[in-house]
Amino acid sequence: MNKNLNQKLMQIYNSMYEKTGPRKWWPAESKFEVIVGAILTQFVSWKNVTTAIENLKRENLLSVEGICSVDMEKLEELIRSTRFYKQKAKKLKAFCTHVKDNYDGSLEKFFSKDIYELRKELLSMYGIGEETADCIILYAAEKPIFVVDAYTRRVFNRLGIFNNEKISYGEMQKFFMDNLEHDVALFNEYHAQIDGVGSNYCHSTNPMCGECSVYDICAKNGGKKMAKQLWKPSTILNPVPVVMVTCADKEGKPNIVTVAWVGTVNSEPPMVSISLRKERFSYDMIKETGQFVVNLATRKIAVATDLCGVKSGRDIDKFVATKLTPAKATQVNAPLIEESPVNLECIVRHRLELGSHDMFVGEIVAVHVDESLLDEKGKLCLDKADLICYSHGEYWTLEESLGYFGYSVTKKKNLKRNKK
Repeated sequence: MNKNLNQKLMQIYNSMYEKTGPRKWWPAESKFEVIVGAILTQFVSWKNVTTAIENLKRENLLSVEGICSVDMEKLEELIRSTRFYKQKAKKLKAFCTHVKDNYDGSLEKFFSKDIYELRKELLSMYGIGEETADCIILYAAEKPIFVVDAYTRRVFNRLGIFNNEKISYGEMQKFFMDNLEHDVALFNEYHAQIDGVGSNYCHSTNPMCGECSVYDICAKNGGKKMAKQLWKPSTILNPVPVVMVTCADKEGKPNIVTVAWVGTVNSEPPMVSISLRKERFSYDMIKETGQFVVNLATRKIAVATDLCGVKSGRDIDKFVATKLTPAKATQVNAPLIEESPVNLECIVRHRLELGSHDMFVGEIVAVHVDESLLDEKGKLCLDKADLICYSHGEYWTLEESLGYFGYSVTKKKNLKRNKK
């Protein structure tokens, strides 16, 4: 997944969603009603489809058994409002007969296949094309496949995402599948939002750009920058470090707690802060002993880092659960984590009650660094550690150096030398 494209796609989605809210699509009372709607809506407005579905309900025929049992002429008459009703009647008959003959009429059995087997089988049926098949898979089978259509092509060409009026169905679908999380609810709502923009604002001629939810970021409009929104105060400062803090009770029983509310607060003497809720298992240990160790987290121990944040030491031994190795510290009784490349032994100097959290300010009394992080001159190269951080509910790696402290005012010749 391309992170930049994912962020762009989610920006577009959020802009559409914020204007209209959930579109509550597909409007149906059953999975079978979704299927019938997907077949009947080809080349016709949804209003006409609704009329046909109500006719089928009135005759008690809105089921696999009902469609199989009704004669063709009556079925055609009931769905006449949908245009091309003779062909659509054949399509409904073909689908329902297939499910009856091969799955005893059970949609549950039919939908038990994986996405791509199900899609292949749907496309083999009379009159079922890609969009119809994908609508059935997403909205009826509730499996994550992204539905695209003519609205998608038009809207995303005007947004400057595709830049290809002839882009194929498969190419459009692959673009979304490759750059969005595979989530049924997201795919459902995203497709509905695109169709809402396409049908209500982004018309093929005389588009109503000024009223469109993506007007401010649309390439057709020059890609104007979106206005800022005023939000309520929150802890939105991101990214932040993520560390595993080790501690021990007075009897020496250790624990690990993952902390993202952590930071450097002083240079001389060197001090860091960690903030914990009072209900955390580690809180009383640190309060009573006045000691803790900050262990930097890396990609290799990311899973363990997460587990130590969601599981409580009241219930499990986290060293055992994560298979991390406790190591003896030199100045405090709390253990180090051997797998962490940098460990900071700390003694509590202050505790501040702030509200939801208490902040422990600890003086760093010893630092342990893996020799693998040192170059031939003994310089610490933390980029070798593959450290991770925490941003808005997710863990991220640090991949690219943009410069060093002071590079903005360094002379070009010295900048080149430093790069070497």
